[in-house]
Amino acid sequence: MKLRVIKIGGSLLSRSSLRADFWAWHSHQPLAADVVIVGGGPVVDGLRAIDQTFAMNAASMHWRCVRALRATYEVMAELFPEWQPVERVCDLNVQAGPPVQLLTVDALYTPQAKAPLPCDWRTTSDAIATWIAMTLSADEVVLLKSCAVPPGLSIAELSRRSIIDVAIAEVPFEPIRIEPLPKSPG
Repeated sequence: MKLRVIKIGGSLLSRSSLRADFWAWHSHQPLAADVVIVGGGPVVDGLRAIDQTFAMNAASMHWRCVRALRATYEVMAELFPEWQPVERVCDLNVQAGPPVQLLTVDALYTPQAKAPLPCDWRTTSDAIATWIAMTLSADEVVLLKSCAVPPGLSIAELSRRSIIDVAIAEVPFEPIRIEPLPKSPG
């Protein structure tokens, strides 16, 4: 069975229809073993505002933001109780099909992991999810966004337009699908 890493943009946590929208999108996807990672959204935006005020140490702020992803992971675990929460890599069953597994980012992405990503604001959960997909030997990564994603744009152009982060180019992984999460009918 194929393994797909799905990164749900943290800004989608502000969407009241997130559950319905995700399941409507997911119902049109090919069958795969899905591992979901969630971005930081407003939680990390708050840390970004603090950093803009006080110019904190870049690497320290980077790892602080990674630790903050634990909070959005916990929110998603509560919003999607049918998902299998995974807090340790050894508990991840990449051979299984449904149910969806929700992976906390810090299960894999730690300072000891030696990921080829800059430890500053250039790296967001987009690049981290792509690196995790590469680490897990996934068949694809899907980055679900709250914004429109113009079709046919290169990774470089999507980065230039701030739709994805610039560090994603540091991860030698394909295929990457970048899609808006449409609102479900109803």
